[in-house]
Amino acid sequence: MTPERWQRIDEWVAAALELGASQREAFLTRVCAGDNDLRREVESLIAANVKAEAKDFLGAAALANCGELFIFEQPTTKAMFDNPTTLNERYLIERELGHGGIGVVYLARDQKLHSKYVVIKVLQEGNGRNDFWKQRFFREIEALARFENPHIVSIFDTGELPDGSPFFVMEYLEGSNLRSVMRRESLGLGRVARLMRQISHAIGYAHERAVFHRDLKPENIMVTGNDDFVIVIDFGIATVKELRPATRDVTTVVSGTPPYMAPEQLMGEPSAASDIWALGVLAYEMLTGRVPFVLPKGDRWLTQLYKMQQAGVKVKPKEVRPDLPDTAQEAILKALSFDPKDRQLKAQDFGEELAVALTGERSEYAPLATAEIVAPAVQQQTDETTTILREESPFAEVAISYAAQDLSRALQMADQLKIAGISCWMADHGHEINLNDRSDSIEAIKHCKVVLLLCSDVALRSTFVKQDMQLAWSYERPFLPLLVEPISFVEQAEYWLEGKQWIEIMDADPERWMPQVLWSLAKSGIRLNRADLVTLRPESVIQPIHLNHSLQSLRSIARFTDQIWPVPANRIPLSPARSVIRGLGAPQDDVQHGHRLGSRLCLSIESDRAGHLLLLDEGPEGVIYCLCPSWFAPDTRLQLGRSYLPQMGSHYDSFVLTGKTGREHLLAFVSDEPLGVDWLPSDPRVPARVLNEMDINALLVRLRHLKGNDWVALSTYFDVIA
Repeated sequence: MTPERWQRIDEWVAAALELGASQREAFLTRVCAGDNDLRREVESLIAANVKAEAKDFLGAAALANCGELFIFEQPTTKAMFDNPTTLNERYLIERELGHGGIGVVYLARDQKLHSKYVVIKVLQEGNGRNDFWKQRFFREIEALARFENPHIVSIFDTGELPDGSPFFVMEYLEGSNLRSVMRRESLGLGRVARLMRQISHAIGYAHERAVFHRDLKPENIMVTGNDDFVIVIDFGIATVKELRPATRDVTTVVSGTPPYMAPEQLMGEPSAASDIWALGVLAYEMLTGRVPFVLPKGDRWLTQLYKMQQAGVKVKPKEVRPDLPDTAQEAILKALSFDPKDRQLKAQDFGEELAVALTGERSEYAPLATAEIVAPAVQQQTDETTTILREESPFAEVAISYAAQDLSRALQMADQLKIAGISCWMADHGHEINLNDRSDSIEAIKHCKVVLLLCSDVALRSTFVKQDMQLAWSYERPFLPLLVEPISFVEQAEYWLEGKQWIEIMDADPERWMPQVLWSLAKSGIRLNRADLVTLRPESVIQPIHLNHSLQSLRSIARFTDQIWPVPANRIPLSPARSVIRGLGAPQDDVQHGHRLGSRLCLSIESDRAGHLLLLDEGPEGVIYCLCPSWFAPDTRLQLGRSYLPQMGSHYDSFVLTGKTGREHLLAFVSDEPLGVDWLPSDPRVPARVLNEMDINALLVRLRHLKGNDWVALSTYFDVIA
């Protein structure tokens, strides 16, 4: 088939799908003009598209008993809400967006967040009395709660209706689903590569968190914006591994959309490989306009579908799309292998393999391993610092983050990695480095597989090292702490390493610590010589630390600081003048780590960076307050030097310690531009806003979209005593 003929068929199928049955018949008679082969091809594609839109089905686990399977039809339901209706005194329901066999989806406005649009999914009336459907509904909530990924729809809130029916609140997405995109236009090879990379990355992320989607299809892929940004939705029938039964004594429910279901999923045994199969179906359909296995007709269609899958793809994608590269076809057919073990190992592997085959270009989702070390070519010593001049090189597997004073240890580590055949990049934290121009660090950490963090007293105070950790957090890169000297600052060790494991290097020979490093790198997916690993296996293997997108994770990588500390209010001058920043190691004024309940305090902030301040406080009760912006500090602008909170001229002159005894955590963000959070309470009698989960999620999203050198996170604490 020529590309021109395929283009015409694709256009006719899209047009026919928009028509009713009688109109469609007349349309096909006219455009096919007596060409029976052409008509059969068009009708088969129409049938495939219609079948692909079939609703979820479920039934017994064993294929032999699949006669009891049934397909959900669109239910006719009465409206669940009288308009207008407000849920939880917050969400104003505007209209129904759609419904299926499990839930009903509504468009609503969040009246506590400037009437922002949200989407609310409610367990459908009647299903709330069925434990099975309730479990499925809560499984979707459990799955979404595990995710912090821009390519997966975000959940903000949950609740119950007065009758006890559960609901949850998601972000509202402006755009079209992939089915609509494919109907409007044929997709070029480059566009398919961009879309499939994002979809595969999102599904791989879900797999790493023990969630299998099980219903990947064009309707569940949203394409937003002008840049084809992909967001995966509808985890309604997802498998959440910890929720699965511990034994096989119960019947496994088969569910999904038939044209996209893998053979083992039809047998009631879905796995991560089942989603990879579905990715293969999606890629096939995006490139050819048809699914690889058209649903047979008749009562035993499921058995026949299984046999078709067992026989393999009959019409190869290249037969329909002649311009498709051979390597792309090979990637798709591998994903559609009948045996799950013959498919790609990871969802990301398929997305990258296909995209490279289609375009020849790699992306941010796939680091490019190199055989060379990216290490200093020339070292120049000065009295105070070390300058590193590096040669240009492709992205490396390992990024080494260190302070300039630890250069010799970093070079030793780089040499050992080179001997092991591992490519590495050494961060440059030396002389004449501009904080605002660290594009090399950004790219290196963005594309690496793991960050090696050389921990020392100086490193834990280093602005450069701290920025590297922020980048690791933003790009979800694991890091491995390597202790190069005893850390004397107990508080710093607590914030950076509490609850974590590290490898002690100290002054020991590499033979003692390098095996541990190599095995830990292998845990991060870096390929090493298997014989060497067996020979060098240490007594224990340290798992690299994975940073998820949470406030706790942010606090753990924020630089512990003595630049923010509480001071008794009566010791603050009435007109505090801005002072020069203390020199490194100079003592704080009036420092006191414990303060009694009922004390009146101010916060002293000594900033070496001008910008905008966002300051959060979490007390022993776990409640998070925003102290800036607040009526204590309505102005977020922060100048160099020392300043105090509450600000001069604000509604309050001090903070009063109330509540329980325990530890008070402060987390500060200083950014070049305002973070755009409107958290100043409308009523001045409420001095500070209490932040909820949705507020925190909004903050995390904003931070993830900033460059690593556009903001800095600082953390500290003090104790509240009786």
